[in-house]
Amino acid sequence: IVCKGEAFERFLIGELKPYIDRMFRTLPDREHTALMGSSMGGLATYHLGFRNPHIFSKLGILSPYFIRLDPNTLKETRFYNRYVGITDLKLWIDIGEIEANILVRHVRGVVEELTDQGYVSGDNMMFYEVPGAAHTEKDWAARAHLPLLYFFGQPGKPVAAKLHGSTEFGLSGMTGW
Repeated sequence: IVCKGEAFERFLIGELKPYIDRMFRTLPDREHTALMGSSMGGLATYHLGFRNPHIFSKLGILSPYFIRLDPNTLKETRFYNRYVGITDLKLWIDIGEIEANILVRHVRGVVEELTDQGYVSGDNMMFYEVPGAAHTEKDWAARAHLPLLYFFGQPGKPVAAKLHGSTEFGLSGMTGW
C-alpha cells in the first residue's frame, strides 16, 4: 500500500489553494482559511492542519478515523501523530453516537489529549458527540454547517441543553460529555 497523503498535501497547498486564491475573491491569509474533512478525510485534515498552521487556522474534523479497530482481534492501531506545542488553531471535532468501527471513546481520547495540550472547550475547540448519527455522508451533510458557523459565523449563546445518553453517573462509571 502506498500512502499518497503527502502528495495530496503538496497538491492542496502548492496548487489548489493558490489557484482558488487567484481565481476567486478570497481572503487568503491563515485567519480566513479553514480545512474540513470526514472519516479518513478528518484524519487528513488533522494532519494537514497541524503540520501547516501557517496556512490553516481552523480545522473541521468530522468522524475522524484516528484509531483503527480490527474487528477480528480488537487490536487498536493509532493512525494519528501528536503535535505538541501547536495551540493557535481553532478546532471543531465531532463523532456520531452510533458510528461502526470508529469508536466514540477514540475521538474523546484525542479531545482529552488536545485539552491537556492547552485547547479549551468553547474557546479554541468544540467537541460534539452527535446523538443518533452514523458514519455516513448523509449524517455529515446534516451537520456540515455547524463547524462553518463556529469558524466564520456569529453563533448565538445557548439558552438550553438537552442531555442524551445515560441518566446515571458514578464516581467510577461513565464520564459525561
